[in-house]
Amino acid sequence: MRNVLLRSLVAVSVLVPSIAFAAQQWPTMPVTLISSSLQSTLPPSGRVFEPSDIAVTPSGIVLVSDEGDVATMNDGGTGLSEWLVTSGADLEGVAVDGNTLYIAHERDRDVYVYDLTTHVRSATLDLSPWIAGSDNLGIEGLAIHDSTLYVGVQSDGSIYQFDLASGSPTLTTRWATGLSTLSALSFAGDEKLYVMGAGVLRAFDSDRNYTEYALPSQPQPEGVALRVDCAAGTASLFIANDTGPVYRYDNFPVSCPVVPEPTPEPTPVPVPPPALID
Repeated sequence: MRNVLLRSLVAVSVLVPSIAFAAQQWPTMPVTLISSSLQSTLPPSGRVFEPSDIAVTPSGIVLVSDEGDVATMNDGGTGLSEWLVTSGADLEGVAVDGNTLYIAHERDRDVYVYDLTTHVRSATLDLSPWIAGSDNLGIEGLAIHDSTLYVGVQSDGSIYQFDLASGSPTLTTRWATGLSTLSALSFAGDEKLYVMGAGVLRAFDSDRNYTEYALPSQPQPEGVALRVDCAAGTASLFIANDTGPVYRYDNFPVSCPVVPEPTPEPTPVPVPPPALID
């Protein structure tokens, strides 16, 4: 039975992001096809795996399909493991927080919460009170950061932000990305929210200013994820295509926020004892 969470509808305005800092060409960098093992096997459902979203895990990547299948592998595409959530489920978004896996079902507008290791579902978050839309224009992307769940909706290119601190989702804001064909989200280690759609990738900062990259030629891009190395100023960027191919781009340039050094506490000045009066 679904764990339907009843909440009051929160009225929020749709905010429009700031203009782009600058349009960027796709950087020149090595690219590797990492989906060979995925494409040469059949998932538990007996269907060919069609990736609809991707996220990085502590040890590799996880993909979901629009037929209810989940696959994990390492960053190089080996060590493949597959399991079935629900046969025929239209899984269109995935996000990882530590060992917790969030999977979005587009048609039902649910987010399933799983243990990444045991594959046991711990909760179902019902987002239908806030997110409407047709079966094929609903949730298309998920991202998670701290206790904030970002949900991308294809029908209008909006991002819905939910606070999960209480265990039940509470809508805090909704804002427009300007991408009516939004297909994927990823919150990366450079503290930016990456949104893919309409042949571009936009990296939004906390003020919703963004840098836009023109995507390289892809069959049908459906998922994006980044593993960021702030010390090197680069990331491994993964793009999953609904037709099967998953590519890893190495040395994608990123810029992480500078974390200021903590101000040291001043050394207390010893106070001499009062002089004794004879």
